[in-house]
Amino acid sequence: NCGKPVFCEKPLTENLEQAERCYKLAAEKGLPLMCSLNRRFDPNLTEIHARKAEVGHIHTIRTIARDHPFPSLDYLKTSGGFFHDCGIHDFDLVSWIIGEHPVNVYVQAHTQHPVIESYGDVDTAFIS
Repeated sequence: NCGKPVFCEKPLTENLEQAERCYKLAAEKGLPLMCSLNRRFDPNLTEIHARKAEVGHIHTIRTIARDHPFPSLDYLKTSGGFFHDCGIHDFDLVSWIIGEHPVNVYVQAHTQHPVIESYGDVDTAFIS
């Protein structure tokens, strides 16, 4: 409410209602509000997005992501969990490249690291 344009990394808010209020306020004030995901600005991924028409209809995209170095355990306690912190990037990337959002999602997840398991989170997932 400071009268300034806003560009932020995800998450903009903790829920849809808060996000809708932010976008409504920005529209009322005539100010830009952009919540982005950083992989859209990766030069290699930007090139893939720009050249997607060259390959025709895309049936499958496989993404593999790893955090290196391993995030601190203090960060992992407050990150919102694997899907909120990491998995969302893959969902966004695939949706952005193919120009469609998933209708159905299947997930199988597991925890390799015992401390992450003690947080009730996962560190490995297969998402299709």
